[in-house]
Amino acid sequence: MASWLDALKRVPGGSPRNLMWWGGVLCCLPLGLLLLMQYRRLTHVETMARETERANMSHFLDIVAEKTENHYRGLVRDLVQLPPELLFGELPPLRRYYRSIPREKLKPVRFVFHMSFVGKLDQQSFLFDPRTGDWAQEIPESTYKKINLSAIHWWAWHKKKLDGAPDGLVTSHYLPNHPIIMKLISDVEGTVVGLVGVVLEDVVFEQFLAETLPVTLNAIFSGQGKRAEVIDLGGITRFETEAEIASGRQDKVARPFSFVFEDWRVAVHTNGGPTPGLVATTLTANALISLLLVVAVAVGIGFTMRTALNYRQLSEMKSDFVSNVSHELRTPIASIRVFGELMRDGKIGSMEKVAEYGCFIEQETRRLGGLIENILDFSKIESGQKQYFFAETHLIPLVDNMIRGFEQRPGHIGIRFERVFPRQLPPIRLDASAVGQAVFNLLDNAVKYGPAEQTIEVGVGFESDHVILWVKDQAGGIPNHERQRIFERFHRVPTGAVHQVRGSGLGLAITKHIVEGHGGRIGLTSDEGVGSCFLMKLPVAGGTRGQSGEETNSVG
Repeated sequence: MASWLDALKRVPGGSPRNLMWWGGVLCCLPLGLLLLMQYRRLTHVETMARETERANMSHFLDIVAEKTENHYRGLVRDLVQLPPELLFGELPPLRRYYRSIPREKLKPVRFVFHMSFVGKLDQQSFLFDPRTGDWAQEIPESTYKKINLSAIHWWAWHKKKLDGAPDGLVTSHYLPNHPIIMKLISDVEGTVVGLVGVVLEDVVFEQFLAETLPVTLNAIFSGQGKRAEVIDLGGITRFETEAEIASGRQDKVARPFSFVFEDWRVAVHTNGGPTPGLVATTLTANALISLLLVVAVAVGIGFTMRTALNYRQLSEMKSDFVSNVSHELRTPIASIRVFGELMRDGKIGSMEKVAEYGCFIEQETRRLGGLIENILDFSKIESGQKQYFFAETHLIPLVDNMIRGFEQRPGHIGIRFERVFPRQLPPIRLDASAVGQAVFNLLDNAVKYGPAEQTIEVGVGFESDHVILWVKDQAGGIPNHERQRIFERFHRVPTGAVHQVRGSGLGLAITKHIVEGHGGRIGLTSDEGVGSCFLMKLPVAGGTRGQSGEETNSVG
C-alpha cells in the first residue's frame, strides 16, 4: 500500500487531497452518465404514458358522447312515431294522441311540436306542452320562431321536391341549451307529409349527466384522480364530478357532445393537486440512492486512503525514531569508549584533560539516561502503566534546578536563561520527577532547535487555582499547519533545523501526557520566523487526566 501511494505521489498533482478529488470525479462520472441515460429513457416512458393517458381520456369522452346519443335516440324514437293521417285532420285528435303518451317518457322534453306539409294546416307549427297537457300558450316569440325555423327548413326541402330525404332523426340547434330533434313523417306511399319534433329540457340533461358521468369515470379511471365536467355554450359549468383544485399541474382533454347538446363540451382532466411526473420521482429516487452509494464508496475509499497514509506516516516516523535513537545511542557510546580507552591506557597528559574528559563522559551519560528515561516513560504511557506520585512540591526550585543543569553544560555559553518567577508561590501537589522531566523536555527543545546565541525565557505564574509555567524560545517558530500535530508521538516538524538536530520525537508527546496526567493543559503560541512559547497550566491541588489545547494569547 505504501509503495502504491509513493507511486501516486510522484504523479503531477498526486497529493492525497487531489487524489481524493479525482477519485470522487471518477466515481461520479459513470453515475452521471447512467442518470443521463436513465433520464432519456424515463422521459420517453413518461411521454408514452402521458399519450396513453390522454388516449384513455379521449376514449372516456367518446363513451360519454356515445351513451348520450344512444340515450336520446332511444328516448325520442318512440315520441316521434306519429300516424301520418293525423297530420291531415283537425287538431283535437293530435292533442289526444300527445296526451296518450306516458308522462314519464315526456319528462326530458320541453315541447312536442309538428308541422304539416299538406292540407289546410300546411306550413303551420303547433307546440304541445307536456307540463300542461295542452297546446303551448304564451311562448316567447323568439322561441317559437326558432322552432318554426327548424321545421320550415324541411318544409322548403319538400316543396322543392329535392331528393335524399333523411330516413332517421335530424337535429337543430337554433335554441341555445335546448336541442331540437325532428323526424319526417311519410304516408303509406312513402310521400313526406310533415314532421314531428321535440325540444329537449337542459335540466333533465344535467340529471342524466349526474347519473352517467361518475359511473363511467369510476369504471375507466378508478382511483386515478380524474375529474369530469360539462360546460355549456356560455362557459357555465353545468356539472362536475368534484370541485376543482386550483393548485398543481392539470392535464385536460375535452370534446363537444354529438347529436344533441353539440354546443356543450365534456372534459376530463387530472385532479388532486400537484402530481410529480414519472421522470422527476424516479430520477430523484435513483439519484438519491446512487448518491448514497457514491458517498459510501467515497467514504470507504477516503477511509482506506487515510488509513494507508496514516500507516505510511507512522511507519516513516517509527523508522526515523529507530534511526534517531540508534544514532543518539551509538554516538555518545563511541565517544565514552574512546575517552575511557585513553584514560585506561594512561595517554592523558594532565589532570585538566582528565577532568574535561570526565565532564564530557558525565554529560553524555546524563543525555543517554534522559533518552532511556523518555523511551521507558513512552513505553509505560503506551501500555497504560504510567503512574504519577503526587506530593506537596515547591515548583520554583524544581524549575530553577532544571535551568541550572542546562546553564552548567559546556557549549551553551551563548545561551542565556531569563527567569520570570514570582516572589512567593505556594506549594502544589505534583509528581516532581515527572514535571521535572516535562520542563527538561521543553528546555532541551528550546536549546536544540534554537540558535547558538539566544535568550530563553522561563516563567512561573499563579492564576486562580492553577499554576502557569512557560518556556519561550527564539527557535524560529512553528508553521501553522504543524501546530496541531506537534504533540503527536514520533512527529517532528519537517522543516527548519530539525534535519540537523538529533531527537526521538517523543519529548513533547511525553510532556503532554505528564501535564494531562496532572489534570492540566499544555498549549502553544508561535510567531513563525521568531519563536514559540509552550505553556503548561497545572492545578494547585493536583488532579486527573485533563485536556490539551492551543493557547491563543502569548505569555511572557
